[in-house]
Amino acid sequence: MMSLEEILKDLRKYYNKNPLNWRISVNKDSLNHGNILISNPDFELLWQIKLDSLYKPNPIGIGAKIKDFDFGNKNIDLKMPSFGYRPLLDEQLEQLQFKILEKKPLDNLIMDILNNDPIPVKDAKNKGLLEGPITFSPPGYISKRQKELDKKLKRDLNQLKYRQGLGLQYI
Repeated sequence: MMSLEEILKDLRKYYNKNPLNWRISVNKDSLNHGNILISNPDFELLWQIKLDSLYKPNPIGIGAKIKDFDFGNKNIDLKMPSFGYRPLLDEQLEQLQFKILEKKPLDNLIMDILNNDPIPVKDAKNKGLLEGPITFSPPGYISKRQKELDKKLKRDLNQLKYRQGLGLQYI
């Protein structure tokens, strides 16, 4: 198990090595815990993060790195554009602002931006960025191993919340 901070540090390291081919999928379980699956077949790794809430600015979370994952799994949509930080040209940013204010469709502009390759976070200073996409998926498991991991993460997250004095808020 890893803390949320350790996972984010680990992910940043991998993402900066290669910002291509990342997929992020989010859902919530029956207790409204957030589940985040982050994958990249180039590194042959999948991370699962369990959060106390998807809607808090500073959630409590833990997770694990899963090795030897089958990236042919139907639950990871490789047809979706990959996640990443994509730079926005000044004209794209102006078009985006105009279309939002005028309530005009964004489809073509967003697809144009998503056609750009993502860049490493370290190269993103002083640039307008579009972050995403993140897919929302129905609750479910991609394997029996992941289902077992999810149960362990749920138990460990509840213990962490109780240690921090937050357990009673969720009853």
